[in-house]
Amino acid sequence: MPNEWTLGTLHEHLDALRKSDREALRLQAAEYERRLESLNGEQSRIAATQAAYVSRELWDKAQDDDRSWRSRTDIAMEQKLNKSEFNQYKETTNRALLVKEGEGRGIGLSTTAVLQFFSLLASIAAVAGVIFLAMRHP
Repeated sequence: MPNEWTLGTLHEHLDALRKSDREALRLQAAEYERRLESLNGEQSRIAATQAAYVSRELWDKAQDDDRSWRSRTDIAMEQKLNKSEFNQYKETTNRALLVKEGEGRGIGLSTTAVLQFFSLLASIAAVAGVIFLAMRHP
């Protein structure tokens, strides 16, 4: 900035300020556009994800229907079979359901354990990297 302002220097200074303001607005508009594009893509990703899931109400209704069907089936089987055969049928059915439920939970637990293991490895690598950098630049 000059020590003494003249009409010419003041004009140049104001032009430079306007030019920098226009550039700042252009950059800000470009950043807003980038963020909006990102949000538009995210919205479609969320919609696709939601389309793949069942609502809680629908899931609960399906579970209630399943329990009702099982109850009706048990009553019908109990009426057709003698007590010993019915107990054997009921025990076999319950065992099969428990095995199926355990398979589902086991897979979920295995996936969780693998993800936790890789997270632990990444954390160890990050700490080792920080220690290495600290030792290189005292």
